[in-house]
Amino acid sequence: SGYTGTYFWVDPAENLVYIFLSNRVHPNPNNKKLTEMGIRTDIQQVIYDAIEKSKIKK
Repeated sequence: SGYTGTYFWVDPAENLVYIFLSNRVHPNPNNKKLTEMGIRTDIQQVIYDAIEKSKIKK
């Protein structure tokens, strides 16, 4: 991850590249909402859940 909250994940087994771009320092550098709310990992989990669901349907 990066200072402003950017985050990336590469999963070769799933042929997946996940890139999350954000500006955590807006409106000020003390903004902790991105980390406190767990947005990045929640989105990542939704992606993996969708991948697993699509495998079941096949």
